[in-house]
Amino acid sequence: MSKSNELLEKITAYQNLDYEEVYVDERYEFTPYMKIEELFDEFVSVVKSLHRDEATKTLVSFIKAAESNIQSRFLITCDFRQYAAIESAKSAADAFDAIENLSTIDFSPYVNTSPEKIKTTLRRMQAMIAQFIITPRTIVVYERKDPSEYSEATLTVSPSTIIEFNPMTLSEEKNWKQAFDSVKEGVTLPTQEEYKDYIEKHRIVKEYIKKEPKSKSMYRRKGFEKTYNYIKEVKQTQKMAMFVLGVVAVVVIYFLFFN
Repeated sequence: MSKSNELLEKITAYQNLDYEEVYVDERYEFTPYMKIEELFDEFVSVVKSLHRDEATKTLVSFIKAAESNIQSRFLITCDFRQYAAIESAKSAADAFDAIENLSTIDFSPYVNTSPEKIKTTLRRMQAMIAQFIITPRTIVVYERKDPSEYSEATLTVSPSTIIEFNPMTLSEEKNWKQAFDSVKEGVTLPTQEEYKDYIEKHRIVKEYIKKEPKSKSMYRRKGFEKTYNYIKEVKQTQKMAMFVLGVVAVVVIYFLFFN
């Protein structure tokens, strides 16, 4: 197997990682914490050793994998599991600096990809990291048993608490607000309003599925989005029913006392 194929096979383990908290215990699967920056030196070495077309293909695939990895670890619109949030905070400075070092490398003698396009993608990754660190959040912490103790036939929501978490307390070696300002220009990231809305919706699902068996089952099988839409429809139906009952009550009172 060529060095390029070996690298591309290796990076599959670093992509599409799911560090978002799940609320039904039987849906929980542990996701190892993977840092794509650990492969940067190998990536640079491999790209420089390849013919131009193959080097270009390898670079494009690796940069996409790197952005996927950084997004899984740092994009703020995620209701992070506690261990992942902690690891992201601790690894942020090294990841930011590793990407900065990567952006200083001139790949133009080796690949066809525009240097500016590469730098734009790397800057977006840095902005994700910095935004994560400067955004305090809350984290749901579950009192879960070992996954082997849960039955496929049951649906359990373990007791939980919500704690405050400020990533900056675990990454004090850098001025993160200044770092964010240095890389945010021209980068599209979630706004604080989008972040708050995202977390609020997740917590609505969290509270609802504890008492509603159908939504608990739906969440396990179909995930957050379909469960949230179901809950929203149920709540709208309940509001409409209450409105109708209110109108009926007013009509009844009117006929009893004014007719």
